[in-house]
Amino acid sequence: SFGVNAALDPISLQAQGTRSAAGAITVTKGSLQAKLPDSVVKSIVAKMGAPVTQCDAMEVAVTVNALTLPVDAKGALQPFAPGADIDLGVRLQPWKISTKDAPTLAFGANELTLKSKAGTGASAKLTGSLGAEGTPAAPLTVSVQTAHLLDEQGKLAIGKGSVAVAAHVKDFPTQLADRLAGMDGYLIDMLGPNFTVDLDGRSGKARDEFFKATFASPTLVVQAPVVRLADRAITIAADAPLTAELRPDERFRERILRPVNPFLADLRPIEGRPIRATLPSLTLPLPVDVAVTDATFTVDVGEVEIEKSSQFLGIMDLVKSTQAKTVPGLVSPLNGTLTKGLLTYRDFKVQLGRLGKAGWQQTLFSDARINLAASPAVAEPITIRYPASSITNLLAKIPGMQGVLGRLNNLLGGANDTIQQAAQVKVSFTGPLDGSELKMTVSPEVDLGKDVGGTIKGIEQGIGGALNDLFGKKK
Repeated sequence: SFGVNAALDPISLQAQGTRSAAGAITVTKGSLQAKLPDSVVKSIVAKMGAPVTQCDAMEVAVTVNALTLPVDAKGALQPFAPGADIDLGVRLQPWKISTKDAPTLAFGANELTLKSKAGTGASAKLTGSLGAEGTPAAPLTVSVQTAHLLDEQGKLAIGKGSVAVAAHVKDFPTQLADRLAGMDGYLIDMLGPNFTVDLDGRSGKARDEFFKATFASPTLVVQAPVVRLADRAITIAADAPLTAELRPDERFRERILRPVNPFLADLRPIEGRPIRATLPSLTLPLPVDVAVTDATFTVDVGEVEIEKSSQFLGIMDLVKSTQAKTVPGLVSPLNGTLTKGLLTYRDFKVQLGRLGKAGWQQTLFSDARINLAASPAVAEPITIRYPASSITNLLAKIPGMQGVLGRLNNLLGGANDTIQQAAQVKVSFTGPLDGSELKMTVSPEVDLGKDVGGTIKGIEQGIGGALNDLFGKKK
């Protein structure tokens, strides 16, 4: 048996226990108090990757309720070996920390209980508060229970056992979460300065083993009624889709929406209407790897104002002729599929230029193949079908195209609006989706829509003849 009662500023330690013949240590009662100087705290936090500019000293109190640690043949302690038993309580007194380009975080008194039995099961519960300095501290409660998460070599294997979580966190600083997750600012751009989360459930394959989550931030509200964690992957099924409301700010548009389609980054929903998204299916591996991620989703935008700076709209005569900074539009739902990191969608419809109370002057359709696994994401390509009459200035710049335009005008001049809209020119955009201009290629094809039927056979033949006269290759 042994007893320890020692004090060496800034640490004091009291412990009683025994050591077996095999070397295992058992502490039956113990406590530790320490006041770590701000320089020590700063050094510890800096090693975690946070650019600390200032912090308080940290007062820590640890209570040992039970502690048994076996040793291996070399005398090293084995906290997850058979016979190991850990039951600790930790209390942190209020303290503050400042990091570069972020508000000072004020931690309240936070308490942590930690229990573990021979690596077969463990639990942790954290209660306390946290907030930005000068604002009311927000409560947080996080409880985690695990069972059989270690493989035969004692390494973490999430798919092997089970995890149960109950987390209720309000107004948590996004920058802290981003740094802890190593997301390089992605969470900050997506969520804004703080977020609130309610998460309850457990992992597993059984029908009643799932997580339910509600997630809210200034830019995003998510409802996830059934999320499963099993076989080292997070999955969502169609019978309980994830739904979200997006109120994107500029950072959200650039970091989140632009890689899906640069056009989405230029949308401004009217009257504060959120963009709504539904995720009917998802298979997300752990650790996260976009290159092997599968999903289906729908983005419902509705009526919007669209910035004229958009490269996709900048080539249109309608956009060039207006003095306003935006163009009114109606965006139909975008139905996308993500297969092993490759995003595809077809017939994404956008109507532009209000015509009376219910009509629109021009309609665009787009298809896309976007590699989200690349960094940055790459359009391979995004192809937009423009009404031929909407991009006459662009087409006129192609050598020899004036003659085709003349024949188009003669052929379509007496046609109704439906037929005029049906004559479409394909323009493809390729390149990295990093905010720079994409490479643009105008196809020699003029497509006629699917819904105008046999009434345009003569027009189709006339257009085909004009194009055959002009093109031997793409321009």
